[in-house]
Amino acid sequence: MTYVARGWKDNNPHTNLSLPLIRQVCGDDASTQTPITRSDALRNEGIYVDKRMPVYDARSLHKPLTVAENNIQVVPVDFHLERPRDNTFVRDEYVPRVLAMMKELLGAKENFAMTPLLRGLDDEGGPSWGAKFYTNFAHNDFAPLVEWENAHAWSEPWKRVAGKHFSICNVWHPLDPTPIQDQHLALVDPGTTVRDEFVMFETEGAMKNDALRLVHSEDHRWVYYPGMHCGEALIFQQYDTRKEDPAQWGAFHNTMSDSTAPPGAPKRRSVEMRVVSIFDDDHDAERRARFTNYFPAVSADWQDLDAPYLWHTHANEMDGIKATAT
Repeated sequence: MTYVARGWKDNNPHTNLSLPLIRQVCGDDASTQTPITRSDALRNEGIYVDKRMPVYDARSLHKPLTVAENNIQVVPVDFHLERPRDNTFVRDEYVPRVLAMMKELLGAKENFAMTPLLRGLDDEGGPSWGAKFYTNFAHNDFAPLVEWENAHAWSEPWKRVAGKHFSICNVWHPLDPTPIQDQHLALVDPGTTVRDEFVMFETEGAMKNDALRLVHSEDHRWVYYPGMHCGEALIFQQYDTRKEDPAQWGAFHNTMSDSTAPPGAPKRRSVEMRVVSIFDDDHDAERRARFTNYFPAVSADWQDLDAPYLWHTHANEMDGIKATAT
């Protein structure tokens, strides 16, 4: 892949950003590694390393990134989550608008939402959905186990996916009209990653989850959209059953601190929501097993854990909400 055509070489990268990444821990092929578990000790053990990488301004690339070609796209929006702590507003007004936007953008036959997650509201009063912290490692939210049949058995929205092709996108939306100055979202152009750099990651607790982490490569090209605000949304794909190569399923991403942000810059407040888009029938009976076998099996302890699966639970919480443009 040449970067000249997309404008990499004459696009001044933001070189003062440090991204926590995963180094290779079990030889040269990440696909042979056993899944790692979430722990603060990982960075102390050297599995997570802070690697300084240039992050390019996606707005000034010669050829804009799109979901169709690059799994990444910024779109203008005429709505925003103006009352993030009002659960009724979130369900009745915001989520339907996001679903309508995504259905039109991707041409899906139908779609459904997962629970929106709020970031940066931890010092404000009142209840809110979501993880209030900023994620600090390069990751992709989904791995093939999201298709597990035994999870579908108790998740109503996912039953509609059975036998169909589908994709999962993250809709990342700033809450405020003031442009973001710090804690931007950085993403890796999927065209610069390969499957052997992906590591399975399993979590446990009140809910269990599996996802993918990224082994560092100097070939990766990181991008971000400076100055994002509530009038635009960043859409990036995380899984797609129509694409055989795992490197094309989605865009790895991570929060990055901006050392050039002015002192006292307001912290970034944002909402993110995963949307499952359903397409035509999937006639490849072996595809699901093939996708799952691209990566090591999760541990027996994780499989036996008596806890619900995160993403299916989040889909159930939003079940019944339909796309609407009003």
